[in-house]
Amino acid sequence: MKKEDGKRTDSRKHETLDRRQMKVHEAPGKPKAKTVARQSIKYDAEYISYLENGESVAVLIARDIARNVPTAGRWVDVTETKGWKRDDGRWNFSQIVVELFPRRLHPDYPEGISDGDKKYITWKTAHEDIEQQRRSGVRGEKYRIHIKLVNVNRGKTRTEKALWDKRFNTWTTRFFLKASYNEWRDRKVPVEPKWEYVVEAVTKL
Repeated sequence: MKKEDGKRTDSRKHETLDRRQMKVHEAPGKPKAKTVARQSIKYDAEYISYLENGESVAVLIARDIARNVPTAGRWVDVTETKGWKRDDGRWNFSQIVVELFPRRLHPDYPEGISDGDKKYITWKTAHEDIEQQRRSGVRGEKYRIHIKLVNVNRGKTRTEKALWDKRFNTWTTRFFLKASYNEWRDRKVPVEPKWEYVVEAVTKL
């Protein structure tokens, strides 16, 4: 016991209270392992242009859709496109010309990077490999792909339940659900659009 300003205080009580307060701030259980997030790679302007000008979509079409273009084990270099970008963001191509080069360089992916960074490293490796081959006089096989963007659900319908207003012979909303002059009927509505690229022809140049 000790005196402070003429009053007796118990230092043991203060010590016990301090320890309880400390326990409130202790993390329960085992300490969590620290995770270090890998910083994303900074993309250069040429790669950003590749993504925005439709060239990346053209590569996908040549590699994954145009089956008559032998892209296995080769880089795809887009040399010409004819088309435009629609308001919904899709590219509406009519023709694509690609040149194929053997893969002599191979991308090296650091551990823990994102899929977007992997695509960038792949593009950069392909870009460097193609440039080296061009400087050494290599000329790849060229193909012209005739293609169009098609809504494969065009003309298709689905059936749904809707309210029919018997007074005016028209469809109405759920706001009038309890009205005696309305009844549930089957209604056919258009299926949501589904856009796909369809290859019409492939020509070797």
